[in-house]
Amino acid sequence: MKRSVDNYEAMLGFSLLGDLVEDPVQKANIAFLSMGGGALLELVNPTTDDSPLTRFAGTGGGLHHLCYEVDDIELALNNAREHGAVIVCPPVPAIAINNRLVAFIYTRERQLIEFLAMEIAP
Repeated sequence: MKRSVDNYEAMLGFSLLGDLVEDPVQKANIAFLSMGGGALLELVNPTTDDSPLTRFAGTGGGLHHLCYEVDDIELALNNAREHGAVIVCPPVPAIAINNRLVAFIYTRERQLIEFLAMEIAP
């Protein structure tokens, strides 16, 4: 969990809100992260093999992907790569989003993240 929190802080600019919370019912640790402006991320990690989350976490768990809007897509990709992410799709225009550039990375935590450029591609 700490590695995930550290990576989200360094790579995407989130900040941990409060302390990690242990949920004895779900048998999991929970962390809430914020980056201001209303964006909130909840990380959940099973603490035991019989946690209801263990099987789900073992397959990668989590969101299908997170979409993160960025000012500079190349800078975001370079920062992600420096923090261990793999670029699985370089920037391409997204027709469904007015041709704004999108790129996908795969993180150490086995999460797929989409970067969405703030401006329309030239």
